[in-house]
Amino acid sequence: MNLVALLIGLGPLIGWGLFPTITSKFGGKPVNQIIGATVGTLIFAFVFFISTGHGFPTGMDL
Repeated sequence: MNLVALLIGLGPLIGWGLFPTITSKFGGKPVNQIIGATVGTLIFAFVFFISTGHGFPTGMDL
């Protein structure tokens, strides 16, 4: 199995699994959980994009 595919699959799983738990510990509302999951996934995607050096898909690839 490709390591890149594994990271892509596990990144959102870990983010969406941890953010609601962490937010509820601090007394956050469901809106905070959704925003946290979205921002966490965006940060993970940006770090992954920078670290792997893959180009952004354009044209028919997108």
